[in-house]
Amino acid sequence: MIKNKLLLIVVVIAAFLRLWSLSEVPPHLTNDEAALGYNAYSILKTGRDEHGTLLPVVFKSFGDWKPGLYVYASTPFVALFGLNELSVRLPSALAGVLAVLLLYLLVLRMLRSRGLAIFSAFMLSINPWHLQFSRGAWEANLALTIVLIAIYLFVTSMSNKSPKRLLFSALFFALSLWSYQSAKLASLLVVFLLSITYREELLSFKKSKLLMAMLIGILFSLPIVMSLFNGKSGRIEVMSVFSYHRSDEYIDNTILSQDGSDVHSLSFLLFHSEPYNLAKGVLGRYFNHFSGKFLFIDGDWTNPRHSAPYVGYFYLVLAPLLVAGAVACIRAIDSKPVKFFVLWMLASPIPSALTKDSVHGVRSLNMVIPIIVIISIGGVFLWEKIKLLFIRRYRALIALLATVFFVALFVNTVYYFDSYYIHLPFMYSKHYQYGYKQAVKNIIGSEDKYSSIEFAQSYDQPYIFFLFYGAGLGVGVYEPENFQKDNSFKDISMGDVGQIERIGRVKFRGLNWPTDRDIHGALIVGTQHDFPLPEIIDSELYDIKTIKYLNGDTAFAQIFIK
Repeated sequence: MIKNKLLLIVVVIAAFLRLWSLSEVPPHLTNDEAALGYNAYSILKTGRDEHGTLLPVVFKSFGDWKPGLYVYASTPFVALFGLNELSVRLPSALAGVLAVLLLYLLVLRMLRSRGLAIFSAFMLSINPWHLQFSRGAWEANLALTIVLIAIYLFVTSMSNKSPKRLLFSALFFALSLWSYQSAKLASLLVVFLLSITYREELLSFKKSKLLMAMLIGILFSLPIVMSLFNGKSGRIEVMSVFSYHRSDEYIDNTILSQDGSDVHSLSFLLFHSEPYNLAKGVLGRYFNHFSGKFLFIDGDWTNPRHSAPYVGYFYLVLAPLLVAGAVACIRAIDSKPVKFFVLWMLASPIPSALTKDSVHGVRSLNMVIPIIVIISIGGVFLWEKIKLLFIRRYRALIALLATVFFVALFVNTVYYFDSYYIHLPFMYSKHYQYGYKQAVKNIIGSEDKYSSIEFAQSYDQPYIFFLFYGAGLGVGVYEPENFQKDNSFKDISMGDVGQIERIGRVKFRGLNWPTDRDIHGALIVGTQHDFPLPEIIDSELYDIKTIKYLNGDTAFAQIFIK
């Protein structure tokens, strides 16, 4: 009864931390969030995506071909709450809450300890890594929760000898591929690890049941797998490390010129060849994910949207528990559940290591679950050792140590919340593309006041914010049925995205102030880098309105040319 109440408290904590102020923090929708939301709205209204494709499996969006599950998961929330920040972020937030409950059930089933299960669920409920990607429309977070469902069904099918649960496990593993690009590899790795860990149990099933599970997995994965071979893998190609090779000029000028060798020499083949360089880079990125800097100090230091400032993905006070957990797991490595969690932790950074980023908190998100479990094992391991050593004479000392730990954990947690809710919006509003909402709302409804509206084109895909906020306000030109008829999307041969050049009277293009300033009656909107702002501010020829990031820097300037 007490344990059930503790679980309820943990779930309530998880829900509060993922749902409170969800519309306001993070401080602005990213273009990917806006795209997911608008396409959900488009499906709801027309049954087609923004480009007019009927019920697609993968969504063309910016040309990066997003797997469609998050869009479809968002549709009922958009129907209930309208097209806004809350409806777009709710699927991920609720998936995050569900993941906490699933981890409890998984640990309880696999490790047979209710206390360990409660502690693991609590650790996940307050974990910075999991919170970061639960509070935003992150497809990877939805994929992780689906994988947890699949693992739980697999494990229960092994213990209960239930072919039906094995079939559903295969279905959910396949479904995870529909939610996020990296799941194509991450989920396959989990399936492989479960298969080798529970090989004997799997082989005890009838071959017909195993074949049926495999067929279900393959059948439901097939639409996503096929998309890789029909021109819908641009994002993977752009991010993959295999798409980037050193130029001949670099090899000649930087390597060969220093030792006088050539590309056929033994020294080059051993120490400088392309396979060696590739392997070295992959290994470096792989081990970056196990560094103290990544885990406990900075988190993903390459992308501010992936971490809160000044904190890592795990509270620093938990570092000793991770070490203790590693020791305990090594001692119990013959246990199949322990072996699986260790192998899962070791395999989780592989999808990230195969891309060009030094670290990546999204592509390695699966890693959070096994590390949380190992930390929790370490906590229980240390607690049992301390009780064994001191229980008879030093009960007060045990109570003191427990108090010190939880006070330190509380301080770490408060520090994280200060970083996330106070400093992140101030420091990182630029990286969350702050200002587009304000700029768009200044323009919508006022289009007829200007001879033309010229908005700076960029990789941020400004058009999607016009669609999202314009449709949210019910403006006809931004409604899916109208936009689909007048979609001006242009594919770009280089890169993983294309561009929209016009919506209604709003044009998206590169700005050139020396010529743009002669377009009388026009509204020109761009960043501070597009204009000589001091000159414009002092001139009576222009009316200027600026939009600021939350740190006070200029995000956009809206200039009316008289």
